[in-house]
Amino acid sequence: MALAEPLVVWALGAYLLATLPQMGADASERLLYYPFTFAALLLAMPILRIGFVAKRFAPQLHPAPRSARWFGVYVLTGILLPGVILSAAMPFSFKQSLESPELQAVSALPTIQERHAERVLFLNTPGMFATFYVAAVVDYHLARPIHARVLSSCNARVTIERVGERSFVLRTDRPGWLSNMFARVARLKPQVTPGATYEKECYAATILEVTADGTDALAVRFDLHPTDQGEILLMRWNGERFEPFDLQALQPGHRELVADTSDVWASMM
Repeated sequence: MALAEPLVVWALGAYLLATLPQMGADASERLLYYPFTFAALLLAMPILRIGFVAKRFAPQLHPAPRSARWFGVYVLTGILLPGVILSAAMPFSFKQSLESPELQAVSALPTIQERHAERVLFLNTPGMFATFYVAAVVDYHLARPIHARVLSSCNARVTIERVGERSFVLRTDRPGWLSNMFARVARLKPQVTPGATYEKECYAATILEVTADGTDALAVRFDLHPTDQGEILLMRWNGERFEPFDLQALQPGHRELVADTSDVWASMM
């Protein structure tokens, strides 16, 4: 036991230090891969106190107190075995959710191909998990790059209001537009400033409303720029697929629901 105690103390200290970066980032199982290297040592020590295990692999630790042996049995049956079973089963259960971002994005292809669109703006997506996927998947399946951008990607009720000939406002009923764990990856500043305007190739985005803590946007105005590469195609996720959205058919001042993607788990399937 004396030889094991320094190892346990070292593994515990290394595990705690390795988990510190998680405090400054969104929790992710990927960020735990490195700390789990040391956690494995901590789990191994009580398992080595089990009688038949100790006799085979660590005879110097045998016999151990009954409480230590029972705790080892608990770790073995309550932590390690379920982990092994889940590791074997989860890839199959996640297969559909892993394929869904591509299948969702592909639903936009018929319209894009039919209209020979070179510039596409996606008003919304099935949820925050599609933040970076839609434009990339469309480019891949078209076998040519087009100018495709996602204007909002979050799990919320997203509405649109036409405020000009080529202008509209997107609104969400809750935070998550710029503060979800995927959108944060591309952000340089934690605060969102009302009135700030961001110029892009074919539109300008102006922040209209923000959350009370100033970390997320609730309403953004988009002004489309004229382009010599054909009309800008607007697409929206209607809950089942991407479909074209006709801004001119929307009455000025009228607010319309784009989609309700507030169900996080539904957006993964």
